[in-house]
Amino acid sequence: MYVVYQRTVPERADMVKYVAVRLKRLSDGVYAFRSTDKFKRKIIDSNIEVRDPAVKNIAEGLYERGLKFYVDGCRLYWFMVDDKNSLEDYRYLNEVEHVFDGEWFEQEKKRIRTFRGNRYVEACIGLVKGVAIKHQNRRIEYDVARFRAGAKI
Repeated sequence: MYVVYQRTVPERADMVKYVAVRLKRLSDGVYAFRSTDKFKRKIIDSNIEVRDPAVKNIAEGLYERGLKFYVDGCRLYWFMVDDKNSLEDYRYLNEVEHVFDGEWFEQEKKRIRTFRGNRYVEACIGLVKGVAIKHQNRRIEYDVARFRAGAKI
């Protein structure tokens, strides 16, 4: 049995997060995260599901549970960001499908790094087993121009 995500580390002033966000283009997210200087956001990595097998497996687990690849013409992109916002600040945003703590994720990756094959995939999927999936027929309405005005993603 695998542990469902539970916050085991306290939130800090600055915290690395993995954010799955719905966007029409990857560049929209890069611009949105970087253009909001007053939130002191830093993109550590983007499109991370392509390079990190654990994130890819988490995404696959979410797709198996009903997450659609496209919602309202917007694809799911994964970003690793470092900022002062809490996980809850991201969870309430319509564009954000899922967010989790980077430190927690690194601990979990260390725990399962020796697993091989299907056991590794199942362990990754187990990390998001209890995560609620947002309504997949909703409209994703964002305006890149609002990011230029300083709105947060």
